[in-house]
Amino acid sequence: MAETPRSVIVLSRALDQARAALTTLDPADLDRDTHCKGWTVRDLVGHLVASPGHFLQLARGEEVDWSEAPDVEEGEWAAHFRADADQLLEHWSGRPEDEAGMADWQSAEIGVHTWDLLRATGHTMPLDPEVAERGLAFMQQG
Repeated sequence: MAETPRSVIVLSRALDQARAALTTLDPADLDRDTHCKGWTVRDLVGHLVASPGHFLQLARGEEVDWSEAPDVEEGEWAAHFRADADQLLEHWSGRPEDEAGMADWQSAEIGVHTWDLLRATGHTMPLDPEVAERGLAFMQQG
């Protein structure tokens, strides 16, 4: 059996920390502003919750509407996120390292938005340094 590429292992950790951040939300957080111009916490949550499903669509070669947020009830965000995250990880797990390298871009996106969410709500939790390091290295390419 092939070894799981490092990029997929790190993506798994990025997804875990994002799910954990989603569990910190209080209803009072949702209308707060974020440092993402024009976005409230509710907007950011919708984008974050949609990300694993959108990444999976993209990986399958499907067209993605990045502005589309899932229709998920408050309080169900973390569970919905986890279900899509599990499918995304399953997709990448059997891939060779050169193909699974796109998981680093996904880790960067998830990591940044997790940080955005925690910053906007004032919640704290330790964030995985390797998620940040690999994400930054990916974004600095090209």
